[in-house]
Amino acid sequence: MDSRTLSLSEARRLAIASQGFGARPARPGAAHLRELATRVHAFQIDSVNVLARAHYVAPFARLGPYPVAALDELAYKTRELFEYWGHAACLMPVSLY
Repeated sequence: MDSRTLSLSEARRLAIASQGFGARPARPGAAHLRELATRVHAFQIDSVNVLARAHYVAPFARLGPYPVAALDELAYKTRELFEYWGHAACLMPVSLY
């Protein structure tokens, strides 16, 4: 087995990027949301909203301002995401079904 040593800084950058917290697209849209859903596997749904519903906040934290209607369309119109009790109530990519 070939191993590689990472510095603490490199390991942090790798962990952050793998969760989608790297560079943000200039104009995020449905394609970016689709890619993010595939990467993180789930957007947790939480009915208690202080700022906004949780499944809208997670993509915002990673992509910046995005068209919220695009997430609704992926979930409820084109059905590329589905509601399921994954880790908790979540929107998940259909590919994980």
